[in-house]
Amino acid sequence: MARKWPVIDRIWRSRGAVPVDPPLPPGEIFDRLSGLFDQGELEIDQANRRLDYRKPNPAAQDKLATFSNGSLELAGDNQGQLLRYDVGSPALLLTFLAPLLFLALAQGFVMLGQWEESKEASQAEEEDEEDEEPGELHWFDQMLGAPAPEDPGEDEEEDEEDDDYSPRDAYGLAALFALIYLVGRFLEPYLFRKTLRRTIHAGSEP
Repeated sequence: MARKWPVIDRIWRSRGAVPVDPPLPPGEIFDRLSGLFDQGELEIDQANRRLDYRKPNPAAQDKLATFSNGSLELAGDNQGQLLRYDVGSPALLLTFLAPLLFLALAQGFVMLGQWEESKEASQAEEEDEEDEEPGELHWFDQMLGAPAPEDPGEDEEEDEEDDDYSPRDAYGLAALFALIYLVGRFLEPYLFRKTLRRTIHAGSEP
């Protein structure tokens, strides 16, 4: 039997219930819900009043594109009905994992930068080169107005400013995807619940 991990499931699954008021026959409810799916995507069990669906490749405009698999189960009777749902979103899971990937990439940049610095330091020690001061111009060159020789250390300082292994961009992308996940984690379940409610009561409102 598959082991359940409630904390992990909460990352990418949504569970809840939509009240059916006024109550409707189960067959009519499932007929209305089937309009959200294409043929071959759902399996309806009238006896257990349950609907299972799976969208392998949902279109972007699909109202259930985010939660592409799950089950809907009708509970209660004519005195009160609830449509319980348990749905999953691979898109939310990938969005949750994306910041972790970019954080790992940023850490890799940090380690690579440290390795480059240590490599340059060891090479400098082995060569044991002393910084050369710029020589003075000949008096004749000074009289002609020639520019003074540049300090070779200036080029090195400019090179140091250009950090090829900066983790800044990776940290920025990690923060962006974390924000997208947080917004989607609260917004998408609300939109899913709203879609179910509208679909069920589409023909019941006066």
